[in-house]
Amino acid sequence: MLARDNISSRAVVHWGIRITAIVPILTGVFWVGAWLIGMAPRWSAEGVLTVKANTALLMIFAGSALLLLAVKDALGWRRRAGALLSTLIFLIGSLTLSEHLFGWNLGIDQLLAKEAPGAISTVSPNRMGPPASVCNIIIGAALLLVSFRRLTAVPYMGLAVCIINIIPAVGFLYNIQQFYTTPHLTHIAWPTVIALMCLGTGLVLSQPQSNPLSMLLNDNAGGRLLRQMLPLVILVPLMLGFLRVMGENRGLGDIGTGTGLLVIAIILVFSVILWRSAGKLSYADAAHREDEEALASSALFPEENPNPVLRIGTDGQMLYTNAAARKFLSHEGWMPGVPVPHVLSVLVEEALHSNQVGQFDFLSQVDRVFSFFCVPIPDKHYANLYGWDITDRKMAEDALKESEEKFKSLAENIPSVLQRFDRQFRVVYLSPKAEEATGIPAE
Repeated sequence: MLARDNISSRAVVHWGIRITAIVPILTGVFWVGAWLIGMAPRWSAEGVLTVKANTALLMIFAGSALLLLAVKDALGWRRRAGALLSTLIFLIGSLTLSEHLFGWNLGIDQLLAKEAPGAISTVSPNRMGPPASVCNIIIGAALLLVSFRRLTAVPYMGLAVCIINIIPAVGFLYNIQQFYTTPHLTHIAWPTVIALMCLGTGLVLSQPQSNPLSMLLNDNAGGRLLRQMLPLVILVPLMLGFLRVMGENRGLGDIGTGTGLLVIAIILVFSVILWRSAGKLSYADAAHREDEEALASSALFPEENPNPVLRIGTDGQMLYTNAAARKFLSHEGWMPGVPVPHVLSVLVEEALHSNQVGQFDFLSQVDRVFSFFCVPIPDKHYANLYGWDITDRKMAEDALKESEEKFKSLAENIPSVLQRFDRQFRVVYLSPKAEEATGIPAE
């Protein structure tokens, strides 16, 4: 079951990477085409906030590099092509950001397509805004790190891209124009926001073995809590904020009333969520405590065994002994840190070599006889020995044997005929005199 879950998680991650790479590629292809055939310049002149030509081109580069480097192991031409595209993304993003910071014009904004001056929220014609420039620098650097197998920072860089784009995303959702139209600070089009968030998500998905994704995928209490809480933490405030804006726009209250209702709603909703989560954690903790108690009880089972239980490694060192085994070994002069008695180490070696259960009887220094079964565990490189004291049984067997010998000696030397029958009146013993009288052989 666990193996199937792991395979399913990997498949979801791989498909997630493909989707987060294909969406920017398709978006970029659409807008590059729109610029080349003259549709985007016309939309820009009409006051539409457009995706700039270089931004669209870098979407194609970034999505392609993500597919080349993250979906499969980047080897050979895939690695070289991905590194080249990543370098171009980083350079174009860096040069564009330098234009914003230093006020110069490097002439790279209109190389692919021309835009008329005066476009909405644009510092210079066809120049991508600061958010897209910064994000492309981060994306290009992260993809370069992937190509060179320096992966530690990659998911956090993807997360940074997503966080940067939360601001304009909220701006578009609530129509806060300052969040996405300020030319020197926040200028960005909504398709660019979607594409960049996809790329940031793809970078996070490209490293499922590292945080933050590994924590999200963990099959433990923390991973389950994160999977339950994260969608609520993101969606509930967005939904409540959207309702608050709608109410204000419809004249259902002023800013103070809307803000107060929003705060109350957030407190109530997250209190309920927190309470439910605490209940689930308490239930899980109680179940975990029960499992620990059961495990502790099971661990005491060999210790409470009145017979010797030992675990011996291939090097002849004692790995475990219960109380009865320690008492038995102390009589043999064994001390911790000293190799076990030779007969035990030989038995362990033979059992591990043959991978078969061995058995032998051992006469201790205190004249007690122990019978041991040696159970090899080859993949763990040790053997478990289970012994029990058979002294009383041995004494009974010896007494019975001695009694039978005495009876046989007496029966063979008396002058009378002696016969023994079982319950079905079958002869089980004839003395020599009886054999002579009946002619029936004794055997």
